[in-house]
Amino acid sequence: MCCILKQSTMSIIGFENSEYKRREILNMASIKCPECGTEISDDVGKCINCGCPIAKCESIYTKKASKNKVPIAFVIVLLAVAICGYFGVNKYKSYVYQQKLNSIIYIIIDSGAEAEECGNLIHSVWYNAIFYVSNTDTDKYTKTNGCFNDDFNDSLDNLYKSKYFTEKISDIQCDQDKVLSLMKELNNPPPKYKEAYKNLIVLYNEYIDFSNIVINPEGSLQSFTEKFNEKDGSFVNSYDKMKLYID
Repeated sequence: MCCILKQSTMSIIGFENSEYKRREILNMASIKCPECGTEISDDVGKCINCGCPIAKCESIYTKKASKNKVPIAFVIVLLAVAICGYFGVNKYKSYVYQQKLNSIIYIIIDSGAEAEECGNLIHSVWYNAIFYVSNTDTDKYTKTNGCFNDDFNDSLDNLYKSKYFTEKISDIQCDQDKVLSLMKELNNPPPKYKEAYKNLIVLYNEYIDFSNIVINPEGSLQSFTEKFNEKDGSFVNSYDKMKLYID
């Protein structure tokens, strides 16, 4: 009878001890064995299922964590580089646009000055041929063998056939092509150049109208002179507005 009680007591004690251990294990932090996947306590020396050393488990978990962790400093540097790159690209685009804007304005002004010079010469030849005015700059066009031409159209013909004037007109036409090409490149300005581009369109149109009068003169001497002076004034006014945008 004593033996039975002793055994029962031992069984109860054993049960309580195993239950205590079970609860203690449950309360412990657990990790998964990387070899077999069994959940084990982080306090044990090795996996209870496959025998994998716990130190190896911790090493593996540490490596995995370090691989997945992105350093904050790296993120900050990457973000800073991206921001600097964005502003750097925009600054470069603005610089390129400004250079092209400067270029087109200079071409228009130089070509406009050449058109003005040609227009004044056309007027002088036309006027002197009609009113028989001698002038060292126009006599080569208005006179033949020292005498004035009977028809002023012959004098204008002589002017437009001369090598000097032909090259002048050819230069103006080439400039028109260059300006048109640059206008196409400038048609999508950065925000800070929106206003400049609007004024540039006005200058471009005035330049084309003004230079075309010289390339293809029409009408009478009076109508030509009036139109030439009008467009010359509009062209100069447009240029004055564009001076603000030259850098």
